Amino acid sequence: MILQANQDPLGKCPICGKEVIEGNKGYGCSGYKEGCKFVIWKEIAEKKITPAQAKVLLAKGKTGIIKGFKSKKGNKFDAVLQLKDGKVEFWFDNDNTKQAIGKCPLCGKDITESAKGYGCIGYKEGCKFVIWKEIAG
Repeated sequence: MILQANQDPLGKCPICGKEVIEGNKGYGCSGYKEGCKFVIWKEIAEKKITPAQAKVLLAKGKTGIIKGFKSKKGNKFDAVLQLKDGKVEFWFDNDNTKQAIGKCPLCGKDITESAKGYGCIGYKEGCKFVIWKEIAG
């Protein structure tokens, strides 16, 4: 990766601790000459990753939900990017460890927020309660 000179650092490399700076195709570790291979590509799954998103990823270990990724089959999806073992990966907000924001009016279980809406954690047992974030959009 070719790194641009005189760049403001975006954050610290999660592998070696050196500064991460913007290059032509990605945001890479300034320690690349010493062998560090850390990089956040500027385009992931056909979605441009901004310097601001890269800064958040480096500072917090994950981004907020980023909309508009595209799968290899051409399907659009939304996801969080997270750092795990020095690599960037997708994290889908679909686990049951999220904080409850209320109780389901149908079955009484917790309601949690996901990328696309607010739903009951009892969906695996058949509860159909959901409020979508985007309707007819």
